[in-house]
Amino acid sequence: MFLLANKENLVEAIEFISDLIIVDGNFERMSQSLNKTDKVILHFILSNKDRTYTEASLSKLSVTSNIKITSSKIQTSIKKLKYKGIISQRGKLFYMEVHGFLKYLDNET
Repeated sequence: MFLLANKENLVEAIEFISDLIIVDGNFERMSQSLNKTDKVILHFILSNKDRTYTEASLSKLSVTSNIKITSSKIQTSIKKLKYKGIISQRGKLFYMEVHGFLKYLDNET
């Protein structure tokens, strides 16, 4: 419909729709409610499929993020992210529930 009404190309239509999702999803407010540790851990748990928090992986994450990451901080952030509805968990796997939010965080800085 957007393409017909505005005679735009597909790329512009996708950008327009993405912007609407960001506004409608209130990504800015959601991002402000998370601290840097929560954001780092969100990326970590979604990329760490086997949910193994080894000493080496926590140390590497601490160095790359300039934050001391511990198993306790991971568990606290996971609880917060679940409570806010940003992620869900089924078994050992985590799922992103707010589509487009991770990309928004990546582009935020």
